Amino acid sequence: MKKLLLFILISASKTLFACGFYPYGEDTRISLFNPRVFGYSSYAEFYYSWNSFASSGSDLKQFPTDYVEPNTKLWFDYCRKKVDIQAVSEAVYELDKNEMDMQSKNKMIQYLHQQNDSDALNYLHFAKSCEFFNSWQSDPWEKMDSIAILKRAAQMNKAIILAKKMKNNKIKIRYTFLAIRLAWYNRDYNIIDSLFTETFDQSYPKDILYYWSLYFKSFF
Repeated sequence: MKKLLLFILISASKTLFACGFYPYGEDTRISLFNPRVFGYSSYAEFYYSWNSFASSGSDLKQFPTDYVEPNTKLWFDYCRKKVDIQAVSEAVYELDKNEMDMQSKNKMIQYLHQQNDSDALNYLHFAKSCEFFNSWQSDPWEKMDSIAILKRAAQMNKAIILAKKMKNNKIKIRYTFLAIRLAWYNRDYNIIDSLFTETFDQSYPKDILYYWSLYFKSFF
């Protein structure tokens, strides 16, 4: 009888434990690659997870004051270093797609308008229209999952078309990356492989767009 009670107790405890808390998604990997663990800000590009496309503001505060997030640095260089870093970061990560007209107070948006750089402006507008679909959680209750897949596929195909038409190579690469990311969330792995092979050949510099794209390619 004692053995039976002990068996029931152990069985129950295992069941309860199985339903207990466990790190979701990639939390375990995040703890290993959190740049604060190393005390070296350049590890920030590896701080990447299911719910965080880039290091958050609280994480960046842990870095040296001269630290510039890699994607922001690319845009800073694209603007020929004529726009301050804060304005670039705000334009890329904070502004809404409807805040990019000529009345914008953001210095980067103003600069792009002054340069008549419709390629960059149109890209930023399009990229922000894709943000909703860059997550497994676009439809957390799975009520309209099939619709989300169709809309994401439409955005992906549009990004591919825009990339092929784009003469500005720096913007062309960005459209391609958007297509790769959208393809990942739609599980279109053949498209990822094709786009990566066509775009990121051996001559392409190993910048953050390369590594972000490689991230998606490496999972299949």
